[in-house]
Amino acid sequence: MRPVRAAIVDADAGFREEIADTLKEAGHKVFPYPSPGRFLDSLAGEAPGLVVLALEMPGLSGWEVIRILRSLEATRHALIVAISDHAPDSRQVVHAFQLGADEFLQKPLEAEVFLARLNAMLRRSPGTGACAIAEMEEVLESGPLRIDLPGRTVALAGETVKLTPLEFDLLSYLLRGKGRVMTRSLILQEVWKTEPDLNTRTVDKCVERLRKRLPGWGSRIETISGIGYCLRD
Repeated sequence: MRPVRAAIVDADAGFREEIADTLKEAGHKVFPYPSPGRFLDSLAGEAPGLVVLALEMPGLSGWEVIRILRSLEATRHALIVAISDHAPDSRQVVHAFQLGADEFLQKPLEAEVFLARLNAMLRRSPGTGACAIAEMEEVLESGPLRIDLPGRTVALAGETVKLTPLEFDLLSYLLRGKGRVMTRSLILQEVWKTEPDLNTRTVDKCVERLRKRLPGWGSRIETISGIGYCLRD
């Protein structure tokens, strides 16, 4: 897999060292931080493509760090692995994904399993620098679907598909983030360019229209119950 610039943010020195060694052996460039403050200060330089982030830390919590990372242009598309010291309940897991985490794991981590999950995420999110979603592509493809971004046209199995401007933007956004869970709130912010408190049924209805306009292929837009959507291969 393509090497990434990885940040490890955890007050536990033993855990930082363990994960750093695992990532280094896999060929990644690793930067460990003992506190959220030091990590956030580092973002003034080159931003990471992967953040392994403890949720339970003194001072600024990992939950708030996720929110900050998703609000910054430099880290908006970085992969975030949320790490919990304890077995989480379902509400905590859902909340982490709603904030923008890509994966949720519990300590202790098995190195082999951790790397397998990471590699799966990287395969789904290829990009420049680390694993950011490519913004400069001119054509997006997924199976028989082809999107010409400059021309704002869509073709399915060679046949032109007519979409509204908003449907086109939503479809392009989902393809750029293929394999990642996108919350309804995030979609509202990124595609509708509005505050996330707008009625999320707006997103649901647009997805329903896309599925109908893209017969066969549209079923790849998977509903993640209580969270949002994910485009599958």
